[in-house]
Amino acid sequence: MGDTAGLFCHDLCIHPAGHYVAIASTDDELRFSARHLVEFFDLRAKPRAIFRQCLPPSSDKGSQAEVLHSRFSPDGIYYACSRDDNTAQVWDWRWMAKDSKPFQAIKHQPPDRNSSRNTYGVAAMTWVAHYGPSSPPVLVTGGNDGKIIQWDMRRSDSHLLAKLETGVGTFSIGDRHKSEMPLIAGDCDGKLYIYDVRRGEDGRTAGTTL
Repeated sequence: MGDTAGLFCHDLCIHPAGHYVAIASTDDELRFSARHLVEFFDLRAKPRAIFRQCLPPSSDKGSQAEVLHSRFSPDGIYYACSRDDNTAQVWDWRWMAKDSKPFQAIKHQPPDRNSSRNTYGVAAMTWVAHYGPSSPPVLVTGGNDGKIIQWDMRRSDSHLLAKLETGVGTFSIGDRHKSEMPLIAGDCDGKLYIYDVRRGEDGRTAGTTL
């Protein structure tokens, strides 16, 4: 796709409308003045980026800050990407071409410096859509600190859903209206956790570890 040739693609996501795609890449030759960037394409138009945005550099000198996951919000307003430096950024993508500053900057804690564990960053991320169209956009991230946190975009607050024993490897948010378990998560030690986040403040009550 146009100028994307020669870049190393880490992740891509499709806008809910179906005709926009965002590609997060690494530019080793620094052709676009930053190591990491995201390009937005309109699939109805020519195969050239309608605009691109350089991603903020990492404050962690030991990390490459590569993009691990990227997602548009269900309402199509927000674009989020999670990175291997324990951060995630969220933009109102409609204004992203004019304002490079993230709408919200999310940070998970890195592992203890004395720990021998590897750092995987914000390895899991998803938007939650089943709370209804009138509810605020909700982003859920899972980090190397073992925390799974829910972030409210409109109120700029957060809520801890669960704390695993080691870094979060993956998680799934269930639809309670379909009798699904509210939260199932796996950590980097291969343990599976099943939570009912409707009980207790920290999401650990009625939890099962496999």
